[in-house]
Amino acid sequence: MYSKCGFMVEAYKVFEEMPSKDAVSWTSMIDGYAKSGDFEATLLSYQRMINDGIGVDKYVVSSALSASSALKACQFGKRVHSTVVKFGLEVEVAVGNALVDMYSKSGDMVSALNVFRVDPECRNIVSYSSVINGYVEMDEIEKAFSVFVDLQRRGAEPN
Repeated sequence: MYSKCGFMVEAYKVFEEMPSKDAVSWTSMIDGYAKSGDFEATLLSYQRMINDGIGVDKYVVSSALSASSALKACQFGKRVHSTVVKFGLEVEVAVGNALVDMYSKSGDMVSALNVFRVDPECRNIVSYSSVINGYVEMDEIEKAFSVFVDLQRRGAEPN
């Protein structure tokens, strides 16, 4: 409840007092930190969860990838990507979008495109926008325009 309301100090106190922490309590903390903009705490909590042997799901890896993206922590994001593959989460649209965004913001367009190309059915305006923004940030305007044209050809509505 505290983390959903943005009261992360209180949420942390309750969480630390829990005798046993499960995937739901970990996910609640990680999501709360991510939504409150405390990306360092997001990644630290994610790492603690992994170290405790708790399995992950699409929600927690999406939060960890978003935090990695915000911090431009590509090495950490790559470790999360390994976990994504290990648990077979690469087919989840939100996870794919978060991976493309993380790699694009880190300037690793090769990896961003590798993820982007995995399953054309999972592409949406979010993943297209991440690739376009990545190319624009790298001043590769022709490539950004090419992706935009592909977006239109596939019938996706640009925003």
